Amino acid sequence: MVSGWVSVVSEDKKGAKPTVGKPCGHRKPFSGSGIAFPPEESLPTTRFANRRLYDCFRTTNHCQRTTAMKVIVGMGNPGKRYAATRHNIGFAVVDSLAESPNAERFRERFQAEIAELRENGETILLIKPLTFMNLSGQAVRQIMDFYQVALPDLLVVCDDINLPLGKLRFRAKGTHGGHNGLRDIQNHLGTNEYPRLRIGVDAPDSDDAVDHVLGRFRPVELPLIEEAISKAVQAVALWWKEGIGECMNQYN
Repeated sequence: MVSGWVSVVSEDKKGAKPTVGKPCGHRKPFSGSGIAFPPEESLPTTRFANRRLYDCFRTTNHCQRTTAMKVIVGMGNPGKRYAATRHNIGFAVVDSLAESPNAERFRERFQAEIAELRENGETILLIKPLTFMNLSGQAVRQIMDFYQVALPDLLVVCDDINLPLGKLRFRAKGTHGGHNGLRDIQNHLGTNEYPRLRIGVDAPDSDDAVDHVLGRFRPVELPLIEEAISKAVQAVALWWKEGIGECMNQYN
């Protein structure tokens, strides 16, 4: 079904740390097209003795995709304290996707855990930000910049207290709806025009939404939420094959 792939990162000689690995320095609203490069003066002068070498680096190693790529970001908070909470249902979906026998293990990079998949020649990155929910945009922006992923090729999976438990809803774009993780992604990308999959975790019984989303599911809710996660995995697979429109038709 899927198979692993290996990122190409240019390294200095003698086993030194990679000089590529930081996001591009531009902070303009994300367009999802074109290739942006860091200022010439920000690159190691010892490595680029002349313009020719710099231009060669620009065109072969930095911010250039060698194959089609999609990014799936599961929203959540890192650490055992938050494991299996309502707010971490995005993590649960990404973890389920990464259970493929052909998936690579998660590795830490760009303030996130990243697992790499490949299907029919298309690269798929599974992302779990490690910045905590409210700062998720930092990791997402770095990854989008480095790999030069177009906005339609990004899918964010998150919880939604305004949807019934287990309900799936795809959107091609839209507001953050009060979700702080989506708010931060919107702020860092400079746009709200990116696909997302919201999964219902039900509304809180009281006005304390924070305790609700940081709490775990009740035993009686587990069968329904496990079914929702399984359904979400199938829906995400449909997204990378057929696109957001088909997902909206089938699941909304």
